[in-house]
Amino acid sequence: MEITRLKKENYDELIALLNEVFSNHNKRESDFEKDLPKMCVRDDEHMQKHFGIFADGRLVAAIGVYPLRIDIAGERLLFSTVGNVATHPDYEGRGYMNALLEHAMSELDSIGADASRLGGLRHRYNRFGYEMCGSRYSVSFNGQNRKNWFSGKGDDVIFKKIEASDLEMLKRACKLQKSCMLAVERSAENKVSAERLIELGRCFGRAMKKYIAETEAS
Repeated sequence: MEITRLKKENYDELIALLNEVFSNHNKRESDFEKDLPKMCVRDDEHMQKHFGIFADGRLVAAIGVYPLRIDIAGERLLFSTVGNVATHPDYEGRGYMNALLEHAMSELDSIGADASRLGGLRHRYNRFGYEMCGSRYSVSFNGQNRKNWFSGKGDDVIFKKIEASDLEMLKRACKLQKSCMLAVERSAENKVSAERLIELGRCFGRAMKKYIAETEAS
């Protein structure tokens, strides 16, 4: 069984495989290019983070290893997500998933990852050393929150959604994010993604839409 590091010429096959497998699994249509635009880029830099198994002249199983630098209390570490584990239904039961996961674990060792995350069924991934951990927070604001929290602080406090085109506000948000106890190191390209910019709380989970409170006087 040969496991291959994918290249940009494998892009269409990978996206088609992921969409088909996850559409079947989740019982709803998946669109990886829409849902994960930062991952779905047709170049070698992004595609080489994926490994695949080919059979009968086509890609039938794949996995992704996505490293990310993080800063925790001043310590610079390498964190990595392992994800998009997919095997075509016609090729299940042949050990492809296990082989790809073993390969992913070796890849984590080779890049010197300090920790990794994998979301999915616990009984499936537990044997590879994954355990349930961490928390995910969701925060919302309403008029009553504003009245209670900012009472006596004046009427110059506003809530503003950060738009991708608001580069100055994004720079300020990046500065705030970097000052957190836990901060993800992001490229200049990723820093203009308003929907995935600031992690609330001290968790690694999925990025959420963020809102920032500011004063007109600042």
